[in-house]
Amino acid sequence: MVKWCMVVQDNARVSPRDIYVQRVNAVMDHVESHLADDLQLERLAEVAQFSPFHFHRIFAATTGETLSRFINRVRLERSTVLMRQHPARALTQIAYECGFSSSSAFTRSFRERYQTTPSEWRARRHALSPNQTEEMTPPDVLLEQIEEPWSAPVHLVQLDPCEVGYVRHFGPFQGQSQIFTKMFGELYQWATPLGYVTDAPRILAAYHDSPTLTSEEHLRVSACIEVPKEAKPSGVIGRMQMAGGLHAVGSFVLSPKDYEAAWNWMWGHWLPNSGYEPTDSPAFERYVNPSQTADSMDVEICIPVKAM
Repeated sequence: MVKWCMVVQDNARVSPRDIYVQRVNAVMDHVESHLADDLQLERLAEVAQFSPFHFHRIFAATTGETLSRFINRVRLERSTVLMRQHPARALTQIAYECGFSSSSAFTRSFRERYQTTPSEWRARRHALSPNQTEEMTPPDVLLEQIEEPWSAPVHLVQLDPCEVGYVRHFGPFQGQSQIFTKMFGELYQWATPLGYVTDAPRILAAYHDSPTLTSEEHLRVSACIEVPKEAKPSGVIGRMQMAGGLHAVGSFVLSPKDYEAAWNWMWGHWLPNSGYEPTDSPAFERYVNPSQTADSMDVEICIPVKAM
């Protein structure tokens, strides 16, 4: 894998991964110094200099913790410090100082995290923070070395825009291969008599939402086949254009259980080391040999990117 680097104004050599660390650090610093504020995704993405669409996934892939979970954790940890330091301060005031919209929201989050209420916890006057109920990334550890399950080749490729016919699924889909089997079955049933299924059809799956940002019931994924411009939508079949441009294309051989790890490797390892950052267009999978069995597929993970 090629290691990229860039020159900053002071002429120091800084690796692309260091730039990702700096951007994530800046967001964490901003959160911790603005806990009482309304921490909107758009503002935090602006601090990180990433698009809002992709920033949440980058944060989760590189820290091991979603952005909302990090914010909630830091707010709760700050509340325990304030309760120890100010035993007479009203819990409602502490809740607002830590960014909770109400004392009930504060109590609910505190109970979910620590299995007790803030008043009960303060009454016990622990000298240390409450015992955590789950392992999470410490706030001062940003980017640990991510284990590489593959040594996957990744190429930068200029892709042309293309028209696709698609069948779309709404809701959870991760690890549910039967959903993709059903979608592609409907797609082939429509495309075959129209002559769109060739000896080497261009088949892909487009992901319109980030699973770390969008709730499962609102996730969208589209099973697609390339079609001519004159193709008409019909019934459940829609038509859209896939954006062209520069893409990072990682080549994998995947079993159904490997897809999530492969995507995490692209987002959490290759991208921070690449010197590139994602654009706002959807990422997608291309199936190199669609006739392969579902037990083992040659898959290209394609992420639209631009130079940092």
